[in-house]
Amino acid sequence: MENKPWSKREETKLQKVMLAEKSFPKVAKTMDRSLYSVQRRAHRLGLKVLDWKKKSITPFQKEMLYGTLLGDGSLHISKDCHFPRFVCNHSLKQEQYLRHKYKILKNICLSEPKVFSNREAWGDWLLG
Repeated sequence: MENKPWSKREETKLQKVMLAEKSFPKVAKTMDRSLYSVQRRAHRLGLKVLDWKKKSITPFQKEMLYGTLLGDGSLHISKDCHFPRFVCNHSLKQEQYLRHKYKILKNICLSEPKVFSNREAWGDWLLG
């Protein structure tokens, strides 16, 4: 999926797909676009997928989020987004630990943990 400009025709299709689908990942797959691209365009057009807001978390998940925010986690918010994004960074040596966290929080995550490379500074690391 390349990051190409949106045409008026694609924006119209996005509006129709948003009505039919129940999650941003499904919309992105249908549109053959990245999740981030679909979320940004939908936000700019004032479109919403309502089911993701209705997700509830267990008391244990809430405790895990609080604990992670006090340690390896952080909240990021972009200029044109109203909702923060939870991010958790770990070294590759802690992959099992991050996957354990993901398994517990999977129902509220939009994507699986990813490996990023920054060889100039820290080397490879995981982002969840």
